[in-house]
Amino acid sequence: MWVAYFEGMVENSHRVVTTLPNLVFNDSLRIHGTRRDILLVEYRNGHTGSDVAMVLATDHIVFAGDLLFNGRHAWIGDGDPEAWTSHLQGWSRLPDKTRFVPGHGQPGDKGIVQGMIEYLTTLKEVVAAYPKDTPDSTVTGTAVSDRFKDWKLRRFYPMNLSFLWERRKTADTRQ
Repeated sequence: MWVAYFEGMVENSHRVVTTLPNLVFNDSLRIHGTRRDILLVEYRNGHTGSDVAMVLATDHIVFAGDLLFNGRHAWIGDGDPEAWTSHLQGWSRLPDKTRFVPGHGQPGDKGIVQGMIEYLTTLKEVVAAYPKDTPDSTVTGTAVSDRFKDWKLRRFYPMNLSFLWERRKTADTRQ
């Protein structure tokens, strides 16, 4: 799945310059500009261990990065689906005129936030419905629900189920 991506990185490695950050922040950073202010907000344990969204409050726009996908299956294997869902639920309570720019897919209103919440919730429900002794292949072979069957990046769906199933099995062995 990632072969072309890594081949591209190798082919262009001589052109890529790694630049370390010269500004870091904890939790949030407000930048005051001449035409508008932006707010960078850290969301821990969402899509990854640390994600950042950019908020243009006066314009009611949230640039959500990989915390939000629209019409696409998100890769969840590096994150925390519970915390991620919580972050999205916070966005769902923003004013109705807020627009969202996802990391993948077309911009939209709070409906795309709700779609992402439903996606993560559905994945968790699918995994929770299986008895503990279910074979891995049965869980990962679960058909995509009609709600998400037309979404792009469908190859992530069984991998997402596998990630959640492994988390569940690990949690079950600790009890």
